Amino acid sequence: MAALSGLIGGALGIFLFVFMLALSQVRFGREQADKHGISERNASRMGGLAILLGTALFCAAAVFESGFYSGWNGDGLFRGYEWAALLIGLVGLIDDLTQRLSPIQRLVVMVVIVASALVLTPGLVPGPLDFLVFEQVLNHPIIMALGATLVVVGFVNAGNIADGANGLLAITSLCVFFIAYQHTQTVLFFGLFVSVAVFTLYNLLSGQLFLGDFGSYGLSAMMALASLDLLQSSGASIWFFGALLSYPCTEIVRVIVNRLVKKKSPFAADNSHVHNKVFAALRRAGCSGLVANSLTGLIVSGLFSVLPTYLAVSETLPWTSPWWFAYFLAGVVLHLSLSLLSHEKLRSQRVDGL
Repeated sequence: MAALSGLIGGALGIFLFVFMLALSQVRFGREQADKHGISERNASRMGGLAILLGTALFCAAAVFESGFYSGWNGDGLFRGYEWAALLIGLVGLIDDLTQRLSPIQRLVVMVVIVASALVLTPGLVPGPLDFLVFEQVLNHPIIMALGATLVVVGFVNAGNIADGANGLLAITSLCVFFIAYQHTQTVLFFGLFVSVAVFTLYNLLSGQLFLGDFGSYGLSAMMALASLDLLQSSGASIWFFGALLSYPCTEIVRVIVNRLVKKKSPFAADNSHVHNKVFAALRRAGCSGLVANSLTGLIVSGLFSVLPTYLAVSETLPWTSPWWFAYFLAGVVLHLSLSLLSHEKLRSQRVDGL
């Protein structure tokens, strides 16, 4: 694993691997194995700290290198909204360490942070979009800013539900940061990509380190803000980003609707997610806990994030294509189909057991 980390990130990759190994052994920030209904061992929730450290080190190395060679071809170190993702991550870190923040408190703080970021970086607010109805009203700058705030905060919470499956949220973020770096050549995205890649390797092979709320909140916020950034600067279809981030978004909507139908709080935690059901199917097929967990992350992220990234990068389906709307709808249908099939399998198994 150390050798693979070295291949991914060189000396800094090996350092990150050692740091992650140390984090896996510390007693604070531990997570109970049954929290997500998918992991079968206690693990550290401090993976986000390792990614933050790795990203900072890669950015520092880029500054050091450019000081000697002036050869960095990027447009700069940062994009100007990273502080918002970091603050949202810190909200998660406080919850990681104290477990005392209520869902409403977290939600209010995140809304304030995202709204402030959009005010200070107005270029992130989407421009005119094609709406079927009320187009003039919906494209009003204030309405668009409110909508963007809702989307970012919603995606942060959506991303948090995927942290229990090894590699799932991390691989999704790798796709976003890879595309962002390819388009902007910003050092930050390169550092994020390499750091998350090392974490993903460690997470998939060991299952001893999770992103935690700090990592999942911070990465999800960065993905959402980067997507708004790319939407404005690239001319890409909004439905491409919808397809790329479809799993967390569809899953949170599906789960909230199910909870409301069952007259439960939409903030209530449960293990009824599609990735929990994929994990259960793999366990029934005879996979060990770690293998089933890691395969779950690879399968789900491969279907819903890696595939659209490959299609866009290879230009098989350019990210400016209007066909991404149909692709997004197909992804939603696939997601809901997986959920229904899993329900049928679990139900039939219970009937057989009775």
